[in-house]
Amino acid sequence: MTTFALKIAALICMVIDHLEKSGIVHQALLMELGLSIEASLLCIQGMDFTGRMAFPIYAFLIAQGCGRTRNIGRYLLRLFLFALLSEIPYDLLLDELNVSGVRSFYITPFSHMNVLFTLFLGAAAIALYQRAEPKFGRWVMMPLGLAGAALAHILDTDYGALGVALIVAGYWPASRRGKLLGMAGVLAALYLGYASDWFQNLYLDHFIRLLGALLGLGLAALCRPDRPCPRAKWLFYAAYPAHLAVLLAVRGIVGG
Repeated sequence: MTTFALKIAALICMVIDHLEKSGIVHQALLMELGLSIEASLLCIQGMDFTGRMAFPIYAFLIAQGCGRTRNIGRYLLRLFLFALLSEIPYDLLLDELNVSGVRSFYITPFSHMNVLFTLFLGAAAIALYQRAEPKFGRWVMMPLGLAGAALAHILDTDYGALGVALIVAGYWPASRRGKLLGMAGVLAALYLGYASDWFQNLYLDHFIRLLGALLGLGLAALCRPDRPCPRAKWLFYAAYPAHLAVLLAVRGIVGG
């Protein structure tokens, strides 16, 4: 699988996830379309499962991109600018009050921040490591990764501290197999630990979501880098805020 194909797969998984998370596609709608209770529930669960594949792919791509980019400063700037651009449509589409319909235009900018900020913090930790490693050695990655994770937790970015840890694990100075195993371990902590209040409320759904995330990581493991296309690069950056805006408009039409 090429990098381009992997990005397309991640984008499709993300859109499917946001169709469900935003309330555009819900069980009642599917039942109105003729599906049974069981079939509609299975469909919603399938969308959630598919959505879990997206973030591990993006985390892998960011880690790999940090190693291949010729100018990591510009790489970070692009991530940060598109994160800022995405924040208001992210709030409008995925804020819990907007999804539930309590308020249709409830904006809490920078309270719970979109996933591009998580990707930015992970990439920033890697960029600092690249500068510090010649002087301090490879283990400097650990405090830098912890600092990025702590900042993600404080800022309440999407996927939070473990999201940053996943990106850092994908760049950790180890073999390709070691990187993937590290990422799998972080995913287990995310879906079995954090998501279950650290094993106090652990259910089958947590294992199913972990399986979806590991499937995404498995797709990433099959990736073989291809020649980058500058236009496609900007397309994928713009796809995040653009798909949020499109889904927001769709929800407005469907809800109206």
